[in-house]
Amino acid sequence: TTLSGRNIKIDNIEESVGLYINTLPLIVDHRKENATTIIEGIKEIQDNINEINERSNISLGKLQKEGKRLFDSLFVYENYPVKGYRKESRLKLEFKYGVEKLDYPIGVIAYDRNNEEGILFKIDYASEIIEEEKIEKILDIVKYLLEQIVEDVSKEVGRLEYLTKEEYNKVAIKWNETEKEYPSDKTVNELFEEQVEKSPDSVALIYENKQLTYRELNERAN
Repeated sequence: TTLSGRNIKIDNIEESVGLYINTLPLIVDHRKENATTIIEGIKEIQDNINEINERSNISLGKLQKEGKRLFDSLFVYENYPVKGYRKESRLKLEFKYGVEKLDYPIGVIAYDRNNEEGILFKIDYASEIIEEEKIEKILDIVKYLLEQIVEDVSKEVGRLEYLTKEEYNKVAIKWNETEKEYPSDKTVNELFEEQVEKSPDSVALIYENKQLTYRELNERAN
C-alpha cells in the first residue's frame, strides 16, 4: 500500500513541497482460528497501517531480496483535498488533469470525494494478462462485500460471502447438475471397460500430484 511519507520526523515536513510517497507491504490475514468480527478486522488493519506510517522511511528496495517483488497488487487510498483554496490566501489552485501509470499488474485506488457523498472505487490493471470480465467480477464482489459490511459490522469475517445467493446456486448447484442416462442393463465394471477402450490414455483419477489413466487404472483393478 502507498504511504504519504509525511509522518517522517522532520521539522515542518507537512508544509514542504515534494514527493515523499512510499510503498510498503501490508499483510491482511483473515485465516485466523479465532473468530474475528468485521469491526475488529478493520481496527487491526488500521493499527497496522499506523505502524507502517511510523516506518514510512524504510526502503522497499532493501526489503525485496535480489530485486524480487514482495507483492503484485497495489492499494491506494487518496483522501487529500484537490478542490478549493484558503480564503485568506491569494493563491488559487485548480486541478487540470493527471496521468498515472502503475508498475503493478493490478492496482486498487479509492478516492475520497471530499464533501461529495461516497467513495470512488477504481481498478487499474494490465489488460494483457487480466481479462476485463474478471475485473468486472472483482468489482461486483467488492460491492457485495461492502453491502454486507454496512449491514452488520459485528459479523464474523469468516461469514462474509463472495457470491450472492443467485451466483452460489449457479456455481454449486446448477453447474453440478451432471445427471446422465446410462445403460442400466450393464454393470459398472462393463461400463468402465468400455471407457478404457474409448480413451485408454485419458486421465481417470487425480490425487494430489499423482494421476492414473484409464488403462493404468484398469490394469491395477484387474
